[in-house]
Amino acid sequence: MENIVVPVSALLKLAKELEADGMEYVQLSILDPDDDEGEIIPAALSASGFKSSMPDFRTDYEEIEHVPDFD
Repeated sequence: MENIVVPVSALLKLAKELEADGMEYVQLSILDPDDDEGEIIPAALSASGFKSSMPDFRTDYEEIEHVPDFD
């Protein structure tokens, strides 16, 4: 998966959380859909925030699920 559609409101919430936690940078990753014993897990956007003073210490944030209706 090269791109993903997510709600702007979820991105805004994430940005506010990152800012409130004092994060300077965020690493974004697209998680491919998966099948867990018959349960479909949708694609999602994963985010880890970090500070330049501690680049190896990352904080994971809630994943944002893909909205498949607009592919």
